[in-house]
Amino acid sequence: MKLSEFKKIIKEEINLETKQSLSEGIVDKLVSAIIDKVVRSKYKNYFDALKNDPEYQEALRGVRLAVDRIDAAGESAVKAKHEYDIEYAKYAKKYGKAAADKIIANVKSGKFSWNRVK
Repeated sequence: MKLSEFKKIIKEEINLETKQSLSEGIVDKLVSAIIDKVVRSKYKNYFDALKNDPEYQEALRGVRLAVDRIDAAGESAVKAKHEYDIEYAKYAKKYGKAAADKIIANVKSGKFSWNRVK
């Protein structure tokens, strides 16, 4: 059963019993409390066992390490882009924007050679 269907049934039942209309916020809180209670009572032992499982702990460490690596790669890419912008600005200032753009086009196409730069 979908959560939206469950909420609708609860809202209808409450409205029938109390002859009052409840707001969506109250129904959401009620449904969340019921589901929380059911999940905790039914799966408490599972989550406790999972927390102490060495394989789970190892997998969690792997995920955290992957996140750290992604963050480091992002920081490195930002740093490289900043350095590229500085070098491009220096080259454009010294030789002109057209020459700098030509170098970039050659680098991107794989035709760049320092011997051709004059």
